[in-house]
Formats: sequence, C-alpha cells, structure tokens
Amino acid sequence: MMKLVDLSVQEFVTQLANPNGGPGGGSAAALLGLSGMALLQMALGRLEDSVCQQKLAAFIKELMQLIDEDQRAYAAMAHLLSHGKEDKLPNIELEQAVLHAIEVPHSVSKACVTGLNMVEQAICKVPSEMLSELLVAAEALQAGVASSAMNMRVNLVFLQDSVAIEHYEQLIAQYREQGKKLLKHIDQSIVQQQRKGHE
Repeated sequence: MMKLVDLSVQEFVTQLANPNGGPGGGSAAALLGLSGMALLQMALGRLEDSVCQQKLAAFIKELMQLIDEDQRAYAAMAHLLSHGKEDKLPNIELEQAVLHAIEVPHSVSKACVTGLNMVEQAICKVPSEMLSELLVAAEALQAGVASSAMNMRVNLVFLQDSVAIEHYEQLIAQYREQGKKLLKHIDQSIVQQQRKGHE
C-alpha cells in the first residue's frame, strides 16, 4: 500500500475527500503542522544554523511519519470498535488501540507547539523579507496544534481509564492555550519588527 506522503498533492486531496475511508482529520492536522515546519525551515535556511536545521529536519521527518501513522492508528481503533461487540474482545486490546490513536495526534500537537516556539525565537533573526513566511508558518503550526488537539478529544471518548482521560484532557487544554498565546505573540512581534524596518 502506497504511503500517503508519497502521493501527489492532487492524489492526497482526492483521498482526503473520499467518504469511504482514506486519511482523515488526524492526517490533515499532521500535514498542516508539516507545512508550517517546512516554511520555518525555509525562513531559517539563510542563517546557516546547522543545529536548528537538524532539529527542523527531525520534526519534518516525524510529522511525515505521523501523517501515515494516524491513518493506521485510527483504522486499528475503528476495526476493534466495530467488531468488539461481536467478538467480545478484551477491553485491554481496545484500550491500547485507543491510546495509540490519541498518542499520534498528541505527538503532532507537541511538535507544532515546539515549532511555534522556534518561530517566536526566529523573528529577530531572519531577514525582513522572510517575516511573512514566518507568520504563515505560525498560522499553519497553530492550525496543526488546534486540529490535532481536537483529534485527541474525539478519540478520548472511547477511552475507559479515568486517570488517562484526565491526563489527556489537561494536555488538550494546555496545547490549545499555548498555541493561541504563541500565535498572538508572534503576530504582534512580527508587526513590530516590520514597523522597525520601515522607520
């Protein structure tokens, strides 16, 4: 089976729009984060910071893997949910599948928040002509945070462990708040930086 990341943009969008299976919101969230991370790498490319570039390359690789992993995780969980009543599967098997389906978008949220922090740190470092790329990168990364956090919440309803539920609910709230705050500060900082450039 061909990986989602190996599809053309047109092929991916076609599969995403297919109501009969294929990638869903989790894969789309990872793609949003990936787009933001790639723009960030482009904006920082002129700084010749090898450590930063290595970090970004690692995040890009991770998010590419998560695009496909989310589809696999959701398919495994959905299969157990649809057959659980008939087969009377042990709760632990379904619980593990649900946890994995939550952990994948959790990883997306975590990576995107880190990306937003890197955008914030880069504002004063990049050439002025790259500020617009940083802002778009931040918007994409925040969209990745928000949408992956919602995917965590959607899958959370199938979890039975009350302690784990509380843990993930706190993480969801934390990521959503962090993402919104970081984007607001980035937007304000970029506007200030652009104004300095015109003084």
